[in-house]
Amino acid sequence: MLYTGEKVINVAGSELAQGITEFKKHGNRQVLVDSVIYNSSAHIEVDTDKETGKTSHEVKGNVTEAGIINFFVEAEENVYQKMAGRSAETLWTIPFNSLRKRQTTAVKLGENHVRVYVKGAPEFVLE
Repeated sequence: MLYTGEKVINVAGSELAQGITEFKKHGNRQVLVDSVIYNSSAHIEVDTDKETGKTSHEVKGNVTEAGIINFFVEAEENVYQKMAGRSAETLWTIPFNSLRKRQTTAVKLGENHVRVYVKGAPEFVLE
């Protein structure tokens, strides 16, 4: 599930199609995508079939993060390109740990702007 502040969007299971529809209507969906991508340890493995030349992408890493990123792919968001460039834009990260129960990442947006993304247990993020 993806919590957006005003609603919960299902990102897997029998309600996937409805979740994609709800996500595409969300006014801040790009901020949600960026938040997951910049606060994720998941990565993309690219493979090219030697016979067909067809390229495939596979999200690897934490199962929950990979599932949400795959949801974004299903919702036709351009996550592969964003994930490839995320390290160049990341200013700093405080990694997730069991004590803080959250991860924080600061990302440079343009020349004079920084956005801070936080993920984690809601009771700790809102603290």
